[in-house]
Amino acid sequence: MSGLIVRLTLLAVVPMVVGACAPPSPSSSHGSIKWLRRLGRRIPEKFEEANALVFHADAEWIMAGCESGRIVWWKPGGDALAPLATSGDAVRALGLDPKGKWLVSGHSVASDGRGGTLQLWDIEHGTKLRDLTPTGRVASCGAIATSPDGSWIVTANQSVLEVRDTKSWTVVSTCRGHEDGILDLEVGPDGLWIASCSLDHTVRLWDSVTGEQKLVLRGHEDIVYTVAASPNGALLASGARDRTIPTRYGRRLFEAAPDPKEMLVVDRANHNDLYDFPQVSERIIDFLQRHLPGGG
Repeated sequence: MSGLIVRLTLLAVVPMVVGACAPPSPSSSHGSIKWLRRLGRRIPEKFEEANALVFHADAEWIMAGCESGRIVWWKPGGDALAPLATSGDAVRALGLDPKGKWLVSGHSVASDGRGGTLQLWDIEHGTKLRDLTPTGRVASCGAIATSPDGSWIVTANQSVLEVRDTKSWTVVSTCRGHEDGILDLEVGPDGLWIASCSLDHTVRLWDSVTGEQKLVLRGHEDIVYTVAASPNGALLASGARDRTIPTRYGRRLFEAAPDPKEMLVVDRANHNDLYDFPQVSERIIDFLQRHLPGGG
């Protein structure tokens, strides 16, 4: 049975609505930019070539790593600031210091024939501090994630994860187990674990201190492009190119969710047309009104 699954549940008094998502592309920032525009943000058209985005809420600005090799940044609704001048090789990933002091950019194969590179930037002065050399020659440094306190970063070196201390910028541990290139990374909110997803159709969890593989999540039938954790670290979501979420997965999520909860399966619905079906909005509103304090 094909269809769109909507799971409604409440965690404490905060409503959480989970619906099927559109299959992410390798350059998932394209979709992010489109969503920013739909939310009323004025984003220059030239940023459509972005491969990576990072947001710094406190400073109220966004950075985009572009296919052209530039790193551009701007304030939503405002003008772009001066771009960071990289080596000219396509930017595939960005990792931002939580305090907004430094940025790490990951690049594809260099124009001079060298392998993929990592570059460290001083954000305040807009200058490159140094190159960070990945172990061995890699085709692309395609994913970067930063620890919550900014004390370390993790980068994808093909099928291997490398954890670097941000004081010395040296590799302090490696995570091995993926059978093909890693496409996205996520660090748990407590900084104790790392999640990765890959061309090998799996999602894997790692101990951020020892590099030990803790868990392998299988079930996707195609490339897994993206992975993300809930703010409390209790839930992990992944998005793959298999284009569908079988209803059996949705039912398993529903069975595990706490009450109050309801499940709605919409026949013939696709991943990205959730609110094109009036009954979906009506059920969500009704659910919230019945279960949120003062909702009635």
